[in-house]
Amino acid sequence: MAPSKLQAQQATLAFQRFGLGARRGGLARIANDPAAALVAELDSPDVALIKDASLPTYAQACLEGASPTPRPENVRLREYKARIAKHLQPEIGFVERLTIFWANHFAMSFRKAPLLRGTIGQFERDVIRRNALGSFPQMLHDAMRHPAMIRYLDNDESIGEESTLGLKRRVSYTENLARELMELHTVGSGNFTEDDVKALAKMLTGWSIVRASEATPASAGQFMFRPDWHQPGPQRFFGETIPEGGMEQADRAFAILAAHPATARRVATKLARHFVADQPTEEMIAPIAQAFIDSGGDLKRTAEALLTLDAAWSVPMAKIRTPYEMLVAQFRALGSALLDEESGVMDRILTTLNQPTWDTPSPEGFADETPNWLSPNAMAFRLDAVQQIAKVIGRRVFVNPATLSRDLFGAALSTQTRERVAAGGSQLAGLTILFASPEFQRR
Repeated sequence: MAPSKLQAQQATLAFQRFGLGARRGGLARIANDPAAALVAELDSPDVALIKDASLPTYAQACLEGASPTPRPENVRLREYKARIAKHLQPEIGFVERLTIFWANHFAMSFRKAPLLRGTIGQFERDVIRRNALGSFPQMLHDAMRHPAMIRYLDNDESIGEESTLGLKRRVSYTENLARELMELHTVGSGNFTEDDVKALAKMLTGWSIVRASEATPASAGQFMFRPDWHQPGPQRFFGETIPEGGMEQADRAFAILAAHPATARRVATKLARHFVADQPTEEMIAPIAQAFIDSGGDLKRTAEALLTLDAAWSVPMAKIRTPYEMLVAQFRALGSALLDEESGVMDRILTTLNQPTWDTPSPEGFADETPNWLSPNAMAFRLDAVQQIAKVIGRRVFVNPATLSRDLFGAALSTQTRERVAAGGSQLAGLTILFASPEFQRR
């Protein structure tokens, strides 16, 4: 028996609000209990991990990034293909959406330096994915100790003024990593002082990377702590005195930030905005923040709290898919992998739509609010994009657009969209109409 209209609507909401879009036949597979299907995905062992032995380890990625040759770009493209392939595997893609969310929370641009080209994919695999359903304190710790983040926010040359080297060379520290860590990754603006920034920046002095000139093949580009660069002495931070020490000073500061109620609220607000509404209400934010606090930053329990919100299952899908989510949803709908020659097409489309992968304009990441993706030019480019992907994949995947639309949406598809898709006249026209429809574009 075909799913009822209500069942189809709830399943569609699960696929688009929480996931990366339905695959053919997916509607029928989860229609009986979409919420249970989402929880089951959270409970799947290693569901977030990319298990591909051909991709570089931490040491290999760092070595590639530290190399003066152009090979780091090849590494990035291999990581990119593996990322897309992983998006296509799960039934719904809730955990994939969570990894996209957290990667954007700790956003970086590969264009900053060759080291980031070589390591940005490995950062996502081994920092974001390994912790996406684990511990926020651990994710924060791992992100701050990764050479990509150290290099991206200029901490690799941060030297304490009163350190052994600082006294010799009259050099100073940078505040970039400390400021962004608090403003973007944890407590948020208005919840820390300039003195807190200076204190954390001093605690982060000496957090650096292995330079090519001092490296062995086993260590090039990797994180390292330089004791002779570290600012000595205790630091007053968020009302606490953190004793003098080495790396453990900053580790203690991270623990304070991860456990701060403002961090819980910031994370909860961002999750509610990403998944439910551009302007989340207190009724949406409070339960997620409380789950984060009660669990000590357990991100699986925090995600489960999101699923229990009444609003998550009742608020109309008014948000628009980001360009990246839209293109991935097309690949999922057509059951198509990303071929080598198509990766360049997808890269160009995403650049045109102002969402190039691993290339955010600032550490703030890509915006989640719908108006950012709705300028007149953006909407025109979006229509071109869905047509290009439909054309590229349509050359090797043959489907009946009307049949595909029923498989994806069932009774949740409006009469108007169903009739327009059926009257398209060709595979390309029918797919373009389907992928440009409100049902496909909204989440």
